[in-house]
Amino acid sequence: MILTGLLPSRILPVHVNKQADLPAYLKQLALERIGDIPIDATQVYTDGSKYNNYLSGSGIYIKSQDHILRIQRRNPDGCSVFRSALIAIDEAIGSLASLLNGKEIWILSDTRSAMQDLLNWQSMRDNV
Repeated sequence: MILTGLLPSRILPVHVNKQADLPAYLKQLALERIGDIPIDATQVYTDGSKYNNYLSGSGIYIKSQDHILRIQRRNPDGCSVFRSALIAIDEAIGSLASLLNGKEIWILSDTRSAMQDLLNWQSMRDNV
């Protein structure tokens, strides 16, 4: 599926470190980025998590002008947080087919490496 409104270039403009930076600063950066989203854009929030080195899951929240969709899924046992984040993004993109309205789609994730992989998917595919 090709998503013509997908803009994968919305990574925070500064380098952040979740362990070192103050939570208030991280929140401010996130709110500023969210404030940049056009009112009519579809917003996709994703998260992957892991518990006890065994259980993992993905969460997705999709908000368009006239729809809200929440998805929670359990991932395969032993799945990494990185893979869980990619599963969440993949699941979100798969769920967007019914919400495509010609508007921008913003995918927001707290996993920078997953977003960078999405930005570089074409060059990674060419290297395989």
